[in-house]
Amino acid sequence: VVIDKEKEGGDKYLICYYVINNEINDKEINSKIIRNYLKKKLPTYMIPNYFKEIKEIPLSSNGKLDRRGLPEPSIEDLIKEEYVAPETEVEKMLCKIYSEIFNINIQEIGRMDDFYDLGGDSLNSIRVISHIAKTMNVKVNMKDILNNSKVFELANRIEEIRITAELNNSNSNIKKRNLKEYPLTTKQVGYMANKLIDNKLTENSILGRDMTKFMKFKTNADIDKVKQGIYELFDRYEILKTQFISKEIGNKTKFYGKIVDDLKLSISDLKMNEINKFVEAPPINDGSSLIKFGFVEDKYLIIKINHAIADGYSLGTLLNDLEKLYKGEKLDEIEYNFSDIAYDLNEKLENGYFEEQYLYYKNLLPSDYKLLNVKLPLKNNYPKDKKRMAAIEGKTFIIHKNNKDIIDQYSKENKISKNAIFVSLYAMIVSLYSHQENIFSRMIVANRSEDYKQNTFGLFITNLPLILEINKNKSINEIIKINMKNLLNLYKTQDLTYQDISQRYDEYNHIEPRILFKYQHQSMMNNESSIIFENDEASESEGIIKILKSNYIYDITVDISETNDEFLIQVGHDIDVYESTLINEISTKFIHLLSNLSSISNKNVNEVENILQSEFK
Repeated sequence: VVIDKEKEGGDKYLICYYVINNEINDKEINSKIIRNYLKKKLPTYMIPNYFKEIKEIPLSSNGKLDRRGLPEPSIEDLIKEEYVAPETEVEKMLCKIYSEIFNINIQEIGRMDDFYDLGGDSLNSIRVISHIAKTMNVKVNMKDILNNSKVFELANRIEEIRITAELNNSNSNIKKRNLKEYPLTTKQVGYMANKLIDNKLTENSILGRDMTKFMKFKTNADIDKVKQGIYELFDRYEILKTQFISKEIGNKTKFYGKIVDDLKLSISDLKMNEINKFVEAPPINDGSSLIKFGFVEDKYLIIKINHAIADGYSLGTLLNDLEKLYKGEKLDEIEYNFSDIAYDLNEKLENGYFEEQYLYYKNLLPSDYKLLNVKLPLKNNYPKDKKRMAAIEGKTFIIHKNNKDIIDQYSKENKISKNAIFVSLYAMIVSLYSHQENIFSRMIVANRSEDYKQNTFGLFITNLPLILEINKNKSINEIIKINMKNLLNLYKTQDLTYQDISQRYDEYNHIEPRILFKYQHQSMMNNESSIIFENDEASESEGIIKILKSNYIYDITVDISETNDEFLIQVGHDIDVYESTLINEISTKFIHLLSNLSSISNKNVNEVENILQSEFK
């Protein structure tokens, strides 16, 4: 019998329980023999990770399997490749990293062991990347791990990186400056200055936009203790005390962040009828803190933080640290302030450190690049002013556990990121309506693969141009793999921003950014184990349509969030640009393809389009 189980961290695995009947079997049978037999009959993702011999299959009173009667597997039940000791220093270091990440005795991991057989997936590949950067000072990417999944293969790839000088030593070069003024990064300027008039920062200028987070307190939450923790975090992260200033240097306006040590934190006690006014107020350059907290009748907490000083990952860090302080735990020491990294990044840009990344985007666009503008049917007389407050309609879809398992298995079997699956299928549906084989979009990238960025509070997230290729004569599987390569190339250039690229290559200013993709795992942003806040109930929002005012420049946004049990997909669009019926049709077909991935993956795009046309008449 084979069943699925979960580890403490939420990782899923398969275990096979078997009974040997010695009266029938005259040949030796053991776990390895069974596993080797299954490898000839089944795809990789269907082969159990653990094999455990038992005396009999436990049954319930009605003759069905009694799962509770099955013993828990131990590490001895994990079947791996025949052990071959690591030979080189790099192989030994990789075995040590895998031992720590997968909680397996280092003496049991050899040079022939496979990342996926050990339980690897896209999430813990990020941890592998971080460990390699920290212990070997080598920057690898997800593509390196996917294409070199055995220990010796990845070790060889690391040696190649060292030999060919592809190494990025950004961590070791960062200086701790301890300065109270720092140059804003291109990302920060992009968020902060997009509402400035004539690029001038004056008193009462609008400073871009805020991120907003709503949370409901548990009934027994100590509000005074929460406020005390918030004040401690305000003093902990210096970037929260940033004020923006500008300087005229060589006929150019340059923007800086100034750390004001005695800046007063903005905390408001609100009534229910004051929530909208608090949330909708734009961030103003009035000397107040760029992070604001609203306590609503001791029932809710609202956090507003300017996007130019933080991203969603940092907001998650803030909430996790608040939980730790509330429980009386000590926080880790801060290795780098964001100002140190901002200085380092600006120096590298000025010194041509990222020329290879720029070159990729120079060669990305075809000569007839204007043909990349997405040609979905527009509303008549749609507004072309991208600085207006757009009316964004958002609708939520959920891929529940059964279909999520299918997507997870497909991803693991084909060594393809789930991100590539989502963007490829959505682009394929868009191409059905736009009649284009190249769909120009932008992709939000977390940009935190380096270890030091994971522990630094600030803005690292970036969005980059992504061309999704839809060749109608190729299979869905081939299309996803092609776009997987495009995504991996994008991840290798995430030090840049779209603004950097468009300033260097004017062609990018003439392609309208119709579609924005975002993919994230909610592990940093959920309240599942919170002792302060109620859990986020994502499932309650399925199918709900919300309309809000936004200064987004994108006409369509596709935001995919992954939890352990489901995918939450939020599709937003500008209702002044596209008809809601059109976007809802695209989204519905997109969800349909995701739910039927296993049956369509080997069909070519033309076949799938015909199936969709017959099913959605």
